[in-house]
Amino acid sequence: FFFSSRRRHTRSASVSWARRCVQETDNAVRTIAIAYKDLAQDEFGARHDQQDSNHKYLAEESDLVLIGLICVKFRVRKGAPETIKFCQQSGIKIIIATGEGEANATISAKECGIIDEANLEGSIFTGGKLMSILGEDPVCEKCHQEKCSCEESQKAPQIIIPKESEKVIHNVSVLCRARPQDKRRLVTGLQEAGYVVGVVGNNTGDIFAMAVANVSLTFGLAGTETAKKHASIIILDDDFSSLLSAIKWGRNIFASLKKFVQFQLTVNLVFIVFEIVSAIVISESALFPVHMLWINLIMDSFASLALATESPSDDLLSTSPHKKDEHLISKRMMKHIIGQAIYQLGVLFLFLFAGEYFLPEIDDTQKNLETGYIRTGRRWGYDGDETDDSLYSKALKEELGPSRHFTIIFTLFVFLQLVNEVNCRKVNDEINIFKGIFSNSFFLIVWISTLILQVLITEFGYRVFRVFKNGLHWKQWLILLAFALGGLVVRLLLLLIPESFCPETGAKRENPEEAPYSELNLRKNHAKIFMERQKGILGVIDEDLKHGLISHILKETNVLIHRKDHNQ
Repeated sequence: FFFSSRRRHTRSASVSWARRCVQETDNAVRTIAIAYKDLAQDEFGARHDQQDSNHKYLAEESDLVLIGLICVKFRVRKGAPETIKFCQQSGIKIIIATGEGEANATISAKECGIIDEANLEGSIFTGGKLMSILGEDPVCEKCHQEKCSCEESQKAPQIIIPKESEKVIHNVSVLCRARPQDKRRLVTGLQEAGYVVGVVGNNTGDIFAMAVANVSLTFGLAGTETAKKHASIIILDDDFSSLLSAIKWGRNIFASLKKFVQFQLTVNLVFIVFEIVSAIVISESALFPVHMLWINLIMDSFASLALATESPSDDLLSTSPHKKDEHLISKRMMKHIIGQAIYQLGVLFLFLFAGEYFLPEIDDTQKNLETGYIRTGRRWGYDGDETDDSLYSKALKEELGPSRHFTIIFTLFVFLQLVNEVNCRKVNDEINIFKGIFSNSFFLIVWISTLILQVLITEFGYRVFRVFKNGLHWKQWLILLAFALGGLVVRLLLLLIPESFCPETGAKRENPEEAPYSELNLRKNHAKIFMERQKGILGVIDEDLKHGLISHILKETNVLIHRKDHNQ
């Protein structure tokens, strides 16, 4: 409060007070002047509410005694500057859209770190100015009309914004004196420029922008009930820094999906190629059906539990946001999928076709007496002959059970996948794949449990899992472990190979509910035009049949209707 004495102020004093009001306003402080006036009993009417031609109260026009000023300072929400800084480092552009004047909005943006003196020019717009640049509605790329009816656009609607608007969209950081429709147009303009837009709003006037945003957020305490109804996410603790948690969890879900996909594709590629080549060359499979069931359990259930349960880390905030049309399987992922698959297939084929030349053996029943190494588990030779004494004949199989050679191949396959599961924890070419591994207890439990179960199956699962009855020798275990750990070395070598030559696949198909509001409106116009042309076909028919026919036509012609207009 700035108190004054009860006296009539001179003109200079009044000017001084006015300047003080302007000064405080420029400092992002709202000023409210408080004054009073002594009135006679019936002065300006019984209720002192007489007005002039401009509907101003006559009692307030003169002779007021100034008591002082109340200055209201809008403080920046706790944690907002730090959160905004992290968002900017994460590749997220922050824009303030407010109904406040330019001075207040600019100062708030500076305090939050959204703008500074170096980038003031061209980054601050009023709602009216922005609307005059972007226009009320988008235009068609083919005929450059707002209400498009051209045939080409009916097939595949294309939305453009004027070329002079593109620079504005990319540069805008503060939108002041913004009406609800101005905020909504800002959101749709950003979407038309290719941005994925999130809106944080608390008031009823924000719901127009929240309704068309890709994701909308509000606060549990400060947000109105209307805002909560239209919000995708409600921040219960009203802490602006909780936005970082939402961003980290969203990115973590996508990262976990990519980890699992990379692991799955590698395992399936190796499994399919190995089985096909084995069936063609040696006329049998080195893996029994029960082995395949166990491998499938590892690939699907165990791997999904291990790779999809990792908690988000702060490292996710240092990566760039994902684009809407980004490929699920990136070139970098494809490089590791192909590289690991080649290594695993090479090792498996080496053990399958040349294991009898280097795998040690101490059991005479499983030893190749000519070479002194393990007897091959193949029943037929490459020429189809099964009379060679070095082969694992049908009689030996009936007498001794499954061969140790094929048991080694089965165990090697599982070990290779366990090592690759660790490799797939990082999908962005990080060098240290073990970073944070001890913070994910679920991954450790699943991985170690799978390893122990595989050892028990190999050593004691003779009757159930069709493995060699005496298990493996310790030298054979060491050889398996060495070749399996080679996958870690291969990953380091793949980091040196550029991924530019690798393909990428898995482009995201657009979700109709996430399409820009303006595009949906344009498509809605196409649907209306289409229905106008079909009047002669529809005629007067039953209402239920009409709704069914309309739905079929819209589905077959790939025309989308905004969800708010379903009843129409």
